[in-house]
Amino acid sequence: MTANTYPPATDRLRAPAALAGYEGGRGVVWLRGEHDIFNVSELAATMDQAIALDEGDLVVDLSGVDFMGVITVSVILKAREALRLRSRSLILRSPSAPARRVLELCGFYPSPPAGWDPAP
Repeated sequence: MTANTYPPATDRLRAPAALAGYEGGRGVVWLRGEHDIFNVSELAATMDQAIALDEGDLVVDLSGVDFMGVITVSVILKAREALRLRSRSLILRSPSAPARRVLELCGFYPSPPAGWDPAP
């Protein structure tokens, strides 16, 4: 995985839509910008990398999401299942308004399943 935090604001235009790293000793995947069918493979690869390179729970930070399609929820659910099979959890953190809306439509907000933390 990469650096401890998401790139500084000056580098975010060049940053990938999904970036894996560590924060406070915990694996984190930061999602930024738009997430839809066009970058779903990048997200899936980043999630797979984060799961493989760490043995703890995984945080998915949604604070920088401008748009999120339902296919993104599918990738997150697949990652959650992969983690569950390893006795680990996936924790959603700080969903933006667009991400929160998709999570609401999919039934994950405001009362998410156990192990999900959508609190801003």
